[in-house]
Amino acid sequence: DDAPASVAVGATDDPESALIAHIYAAALRFYGSPAHVALSEDPLTELDSGDARVVPGFTGRLLHRFVPDSTARSATQVYREMVSALPEGIGAGDYTTSAEDKPALAVTEKTAEAWGGRDLTAAVRHCDDLEVGKVASGAIPP
Repeated sequence: DDAPASVAVGATDDPESALIAHIYAAALRFYGSPAHVALSEDPLTELDSGDARVVPGFTGRLLHRFVPDSTARSATQVYREMVSALPEGIGAGDYTTSAEDKPALAVTEKTAEAWGGRDLTAAVRHCDDLEVGKVASGAIPP
């Protein structure tokens, strides 16, 4: 059998970690690499044993794990320090801001047009008119 082995994408069983791992596994499959999600209590330790080959994560959370007292705050600083703090033999993907773990505000097209803008300054000008909502099963942000 010449089929390549399936790439194990590590994740914890919490919904956020599992969702990100499934997205990574789907991307790997899209590009021709068989992949599956492997759940564990600490997927980063699975990299050492080879039980996981990829473990997606957020740069800030990974930096905090390896350097809890880091003072890095900007996205670029956090990424650079995280890469420097990774254990030997562990690498990180290229830096990108296309996916961020930050609060976001979504408004309808009609609202954006009424406000005359699509950035947060438009929302600031209309704070008194905002009605904050959430997904029914979601947690309320702090």
